[in-house]
Formats: sequence, C-alpha cells, structure tokens
Amino acid sequence: MDNFFFEKSATHAILSFTALIVQLGFFISVYGDNYEKAYRRPLHYLILLGMAWSVLSIFAQLPIFEASKYWFFHLSALCWVQIGFAALYCVSTITLEKITPLWKFWNGIGILFVALSSVLNGFFINIEKTWYGYSASGNTGYFVAVLFFMVPPFLVALYLIFKRMRVAKDYSKQMLRTLFFALVMACTFSFTLDIILPIFDIYVYGESFSLVVLFIIIMLCRTGLILSEYSLDIQQATRIVIEQLDEGVILLNENGQVLLANPSACALLAIREVALIGKNILPYLPGITSLSTIEGFPVPLGSNVNAITISVTMTPQSTYGIIRGYKLILRDISREANLKKGYTLLQEQFKEEKYKYRLELTRIQKILEEQDTFLVALLNNLPFRLWAKNNQGVYTKQNQLDIKIQGDKTGQTDDSYTEEEKQAIHGELLHFDTESETNEDEKQYFKNFLIPLYSDEHKQEGILGITEDITEIKLLELERNQLKDRLLLASKMEDLNNIAGGIAHDFNNILGAQIGFCELALETMPEDLRAKKYVEEILQSANRAKDLVQLLLHNKQNKTQATENFSVALVVDEVINQLAVSCPEQIQIKKEAPLLPVQAFGDSTDFHRVLINLGTNAIFAMKEKGGELLISFKPLHLDQEIPSKFGTIPPGDFLWISVKDTGEGISPNTINRIFTPFFTTKAPNQGLGLGLPVTISLIKEAKGYITLETAIGKGTNFCVYWPLGKT
Repeated sequence: MDNFFFEKSATHAILSFTALIVQLGFFISVYGDNYEKAYRRPLHYLILLGMAWSVLSIFAQLPIFEASKYWFFHLSALCWVQIGFAALYCVSTITLEKITPLWKFWNGIGILFVALSSVLNGFFINIEKTWYGYSASGNTGYFVAVLFFMVPPFLVALYLIFKRMRVAKDYSKQMLRTLFFALVMACTFSFTLDIILPIFDIYVYGESFSLVVLFIIIMLCRTGLILSEYSLDIQQATRIVIEQLDEGVILLNENGQVLLANPSACALLAIREVALIGKNILPYLPGITSLSTIEGFPVPLGSNVNAITISVTMTPQSTYGIIRGYKLILRDISREANLKKGYTLLQEQFKEEKYKYRLELTRIQKILEEQDTFLVALLNNLPFRLWAKNNQGVYTKQNQLDIKIQGDKTGQTDDSYTEEEKQAIHGELLHFDTESETNEDEKQYFKNFLIPLYSDEHKQEGILGITEDITEIKLLELERNQLKDRLLLASKMEDLNNIAGGIAHDFNNILGAQIGFCELALETMPEDLRAKKYVEEILQSANRAKDLVQLLLHNKQNKTQATENFSVALVVDEVINQLAVSCPEQIQIKKEAPLLPVQAFGDSTDFHRVLINLGTNAIFAMKEKGGELLISFKPLHLDQEIPSKFGTIPPGDFLWISVKDTGEGISPNTINRIFTPFFTTKAPNQGLGLGLPVTISLIKEAKGYITLETAIGKGTNFCVYWPLGKT
C-alpha cells in the first residue's frame, strides 16, 4: 500500500458513468410489458452487477476516495466474478434449458474466494496508473477467479445456445446463431482485455463497455427470437384451426391464386388441395367473374346426379389499406336445406315423443301421488306412534299420533340420544318396554321398537322409532292375573268349605245328642236340685256350639240369604261396641258418618262379620305401639270404573266404608297372600288365617268390592264398596 499513488482520471470515470446510464435505462425498460416475468429476474441480476461495477469504477477514479481505492477494486471484483453465472442464468432462461443447482453453489464459492483473497491481500498486487486512469494489477488469485469462476459459465452458456440452435426453426436458428457469435465476440474481447494484455503489462479497463455491448446483443437477439417464434406459431395455429373447420375456407393472394384450402373446401369443389394450390379460383366458381366483396352468392356445382349448390362469401384481407389477399367461405346450402328438412322432421318426432313421455310421466306422477297419499293415510292412522331421525338428530318423519303426543318436530334437531338410540344408530334392532305416569298419577305402559335405516348404498343414515301404547293390554293382563288369583282363592275356599262342612256335619250329630240328653235331664230333675244349674250351662254352651256349626255350614249349603235394607249406623255402632270390649287402652276407635241416615242392601250379619274381621286385624296391627282406628262411611256414586288389585269396580251407586288404622302397614310381598286361607303373619295360637278370606268371600257374595291402601310404618286402609240400599 506504500507504493500507491493517486491522480485524477476523468476518462475512466466518464466511461463508467456512461455505461451506468445505459444500464439504468435497460434496468427500467425490463419492468415493461414487453418482457415476460420469467426473463425479468435473470436480466435484473445481470444489469445490477454491471451497474454496481460501474459505480465502483467511478468511485475508484475520484480523488475524494483515494484512501479507499484498494477496497473499491476488491468490491468490483465481487461483481465481475459473478458475470459468468449471470450470463449462464440469462441464456438458460432464453433457451428454456434448466441448469443444475451446482452452478449456484459454484458461484457462491467464487464470491467467497474473492472475499477471502481480498482480506488476505492475495487478489490485487497493486493499483497502477494507466493512460486512461487507475487499474489494479492482479495476483494469482485474480487469474484463478477469471479462469475458474468466469470462463466455465460462459462456455456452458455457449453450449446451451449451440444445443438449442440445432433443433430450432429457421427464424429462431438465425437469431440463436447471432446470439452465439455475439457472446463469443464479447468473451473474446473481455478475455483479451483482462487476461492477454495484462500479461504484457498493458492494462485497459474495458470491462464495463464489454458488458453493455453483451447485454444489448442479448436483448436484441432475445427480442428477435421471441418475435420469430411467435409469428411462426401463429401461422401454424391458423392453419390447424382452418383445417379443422366444417365450412370450406380458401385463402387467396391479391391475384386470386390459392394459398390454402382446407379439406372441407376441397370436398365441395371435388378437387385435391395439391391440384388447387397456385391456381386462380375464378374458373372453379361459375358466376363469379371478379375478385370483390361477395356475401352469400349461390354457385351451382356438379352434374345433375351429384348437383349441389354452395354459397360463396368473399372478404378482402388488407394491411394499412392495401389488399394483401382474399378469404373465401364456402357453404353447402343444399345440404343445409336437407339438414333443415331433417331437423324439422326430427322436431315433429321429438314433439310427438315428448307428448307421449309427458302423458306417461303424468300417469306415473299420479300413481306416485296416490301411493304417497295412501302411505301418509296409512302412517297417520296407525294405532301407534312412528318417527324417524337421521344421524345428526334431525327429525325427518312423524305420523299424526306422534305429533299429537310430542308436537311437530319435523326438521328440528334433537341430539340427546338415549342409550337405546345410540345402539340402534350402530345397526342394532332393539325392542323394549317403558312406563310413565300421567298428571293423574296413572301409569302408562309402552312397547318401543328402534330400527336402523339404511340408504341405497347400504350406509346407515338414521333410525326409525315405533312406540305402541300397551296400557290397556297391561291392565287386561293385571285383571287376568287378579281373576286367576280369585279363581285360586275360590278353589281353596271351596276345599275349605268341603272340609268344614264334613266336620260340622259330624259335630252337629254329636251336639244333637248332647242337647237332647240335656233337655231330657232338665225335665226329670227337680227344680231345687243344684246340678240342674250346671246342666243348663252345658245346654247353653251346646246351643252356642250349634250356632257356630250352622255358621260353618253356611258356606257349604247353598241357602238363601236374608238380603234386605239395613241401617249402616246401627251395625257400625254394634261393631265399635264389640271391638271396644277387647281393645287396649292405647288404641282409640273413632267413627265418621254422614248427617243423614244411610241404608245398605244385603245380609246385615255378613256386613257385621266383615267389619268385625277388618277391625280385629286393625287392632292387632296397633297393639304394641297403639294408634287410632277410624271407621267412616258414606254413599258414593262412581262415574267410571276403578281398577283394583282385587277386581275392577264398575260404575254405580255404593256404600263406601273405610276401616283405617295407623299400624305398621303391610309389606308388598304379603299383600298378594292376605286373602289366602290359613295364611297369617300372627304368632302360633293367635290366629288361623281365616278372617280375611271369609271377609272377601262375604263381600263377593253381597256383590261388593274391596280395595287396599297401605304404607310401611304409616298404616293400612281397607275400603269396602257395598251395595247401597234399594228404594
């Protein structure tokens, strides 16, 4: 750096500035619409390198940057070392040839090489003053950069142009040949200035000018290449299009000689294209004597057998007001007439077929409407609810019964699937029973079916739900079971009556003998005899036993009962008085009766026994903890039947009497067996289990009914519906 010397050099600065202005103009023009987008990037890359090189060259010649000349030359080396790759990039784009990414990597190696050489002072030896300004003398690194990073890309670019030139069309080949020789001259010129002359210590800084010349040549050649290929492609495309037309097309020169005739035109004129090319067209078109504008002129062609008539339309083709040729359009109007006639016939046939199809379509639509009406009527009159959902939970179908129950939900979304619905969506066919309660606390029973729905492609797309109200069936089943239980109870009672009747019959014979001998003994005994009193007591006990035997024989013998109207209040008072004798102190007996007297119809003794049995059981249920026994009655009219576990109560007038206690209640397992003979929950020697069976037997004989309400820990209420007194 000590032997550097600095002097002003205007020649080199002006030359570089001129190159910069020219390159700037090219840089701006590349943004125009005349350049395709694919070419803008490589061209900008090349121009920017040249502009940067020119700017650095200008700064290197100015005296104000004398201390930095060395680095300006190194920075300019970073620009020109990429010129070869930039040229290859442009040529590959022009020739449509792809280059390997290795060249980009190689270009990066060149940049790195120059940068490292500059830092290590191994690229430029010195800056020397020449006849036109300052120039840097290169070291070994300089020649390595030129030979390895500039020359190889240029050689590959020349190879790509030569390869493309071998297969190009005439005009394209000429343009590529010009571009090839221009690049060779530019490379030779730059190589001479930068390599050959410096060997002889002659330094001429002409690189910037060489780049300008190279870029101009590339632009001009590329423009000529684009224009020539575009023009050639247009001519080929025009000929292809004309040959594919159904109409006859003939292109003439200004003298009327045929330049081009498509196959349709040759077929109409009955001549080959080879025989027609170059000949005047007028002899082939009778009636047309001159070249002018003609519109639809009819021309007869051919003999009588194959005669046709064509219409001829002639249009002049001009450029800048000068006629360059003519275009003829030939149409076979006789064929068009036949086609029109055939088309008219086809239209008539089409209308006739269309009318037939319309009638058939109307008939099918009517059948479908009738079927749809039938299906809708069938669905809406089914005795069960029917609905359908798709997989998204949207209701797609409901019959009228389902709409009546849960409202119209068609089109609404309900994605709250039950577990059963989820199983049906996965393809399972399900049927199950459910139950619910109405506002009147009445139970309803339903039988449900869930059926998967499938599309025509066998894809599961929804579910069909069927809900049938089986409440009546359930009630009938319940009534059937009750009848079955009553039949079983009647059978047991009949067996009991047979046993009791046999025992009572034999016991009655024994009692008859005892009573007879007691009566004879009383007649023979004196009045003052002390033993006579004992015999009277024996006779009284025997008579009570006789009454008991008659009671047992009551169910065996089919005797006529003493049915009549009787006062309910009197019987209830007798029952309460009788129960009160054996009732514990912790149990209270109460009565609720209407103000007006009430009469019932039937056997008052049976009615008395029914209340005694129910009251005795009530007192037994409260004997440990005490409580309250309430006997209430009133006349009652039923408008509708009442289902009961022990028989359905029909509508009518009844005496309603309730025996209600506050005892322990009856368990559900025990309720079904309370009217079974000999069934008891009492301890041994405390009861035989005949009270309630006899009670229900007496109620049925009187054509009455009984119901039961009980709750564990709260008590039991027996309600008897006894026939009301007759007027």
